[in-house]
Amino acid sequence: MQKLSSHFAGLVKNRISEGEWERHARQCENCRPVDPECPRCHGAKFLSRKVKVGVFDYIACDCQTESLRRAREIYSGLAAIMPSQTFGNFIPTPETQAAYQTAREFAETQTDYHILTLHGGVGTGKTHLLQAIGWMSLEQGRQPKFVSVARYLDKLRDSFNDDSPVTFAEVYAPLESAVILLLDDIGAERLTNWGQEQLYKIVNYRYQERLAMAVSMNLNEKQAVDIYGERTASRLLDTDSGRVRVVSTGDWDYRRGLKGRR
Repeated sequence: MQKLSSHFAGLVKNRISEGEWERHARQCENCRPVDPECPRCHGAKFLSRKVKVGVFDYIACDCQTESLRRAREIYSGLAAIMPSQTFGNFIPTPETQAAYQTAREFAETQTDYHILTLHGGVGTGKTHLLQAIGWMSLEQGRQPKFVSVARYLDKLRDSFNDDSPVTFAEVYAPLESAVILLLDDIGAERLTNWGQEQLYKIVNYRYQERLAMAVSMNLNEKQAVDIYGERTASRLLDTDSGRVRVVSTGDWDYRRGLKGRR
């Protein structure tokens, strides 16, 4: 019989039991990328588990673990931010304590609400808490997507150019598919009617589908309506439906050590 290709051999030859499936997902002593061809998956990069006749599930072999972890970090948008801002290096103050505890709760557990809105003055730790939610989500295996709204809208607009390397759909899709979407600083600048409509589409989709999202803003309700539009603001500040939790980080500016202005 002709020798199977390494990819096909990996999918067929290395089917594993339920117990081994779980063990291998955690550790495989002999499966490391230092070998030209992994002795575990024989280059297939995946191992398979039989679910029922003719149906199989697949997991990445451990020889791919590090590259997958790095890919998830890059995709999240968090890896480009240095230094990493986590719950471990956030120092709560009396004004930010409630926001800190709520953000941890949102990252660690399946909360009744699925949208978290952080609002407060400039420099009060809103972006830090958003990033901390993202890093903890990555640790727990839930893929986040961290987006600076102003830069995102620029990319979305640029996708219409004839020489754009990406399409509108390619820029927009990650915001719908992210397990947890993190929208940062959605008040940095006044939005055009087009920008308001794009932001509404994103927010409304997550709101209607009950998908996890955390946002930061330095606006009060009146300003939010003026800049985002009434439809978007009403969803981000909806404290009556149980879908949204709104929490303040106060006005104390960490960076300048004085009262920030909203």
